[in-house]
Amino acid sequence: WIHIVFSVPDPARAYATLASVLLVEPSCANVRMGDVLPRARAAAERAVALSQDSPEAHLALGHAHVEAFEWSDAETELRRALALNPNLAEASYRLGFMYLTTARLSEAIPALERSKAIDPLYAIPAAYLGWGLALSVHGPEGVTVSRRAVVLDCVSAAVLNIFASTLLAAVRVDEF
Repeated sequence: WIHIVFSVPDPARAYATLASVLLVEPSCANVRMGDVLPRARAAAERAVALSQDSPEAHLALGHAHVEAFEWSDAETELRRALALNPNLAEASYRLGFMYLTTARLSEAIPALERSKAIDPLYAIPAAYLGWGLALSVHGPEGVTVSRRAVVLDCVSAAVLNIFASTLLAAVRVDEF
């Protein structure tokens, strides 16, 4: 018998990735957030315990807090992730999404703009940016930004739903 031992070079990042995958699973499969959240939180907490300096670990824990509606803890963790790596598009996106969800538009828009600037091909933050702009009385600009997100990912149900919400927010129902 040959015994092969695989070692993970960065176990904190592996746990953070596991948490992140679990947290997006309900968006992609017939899985309830309540069913995956405890396991995702445990993986994210383990990642942070293994490495306080891992931006991905703090991002995963922040995302878990967002999904649990624990806004203060989410903001702390997501800001920590960005302090460790200011070029983490996902952390800027999750922070912007949290601000948008909690009606903090003046903070959501810059965070989502930052995410879009870091990764211009990432459609979801761009779509949310458009929605945030439309909600903050920049309707036409918001529609333009969200429409570009649809061009980036025209098969994503999330992007299409956000675009529809942007149109409604911009009072552009005639485009349906």
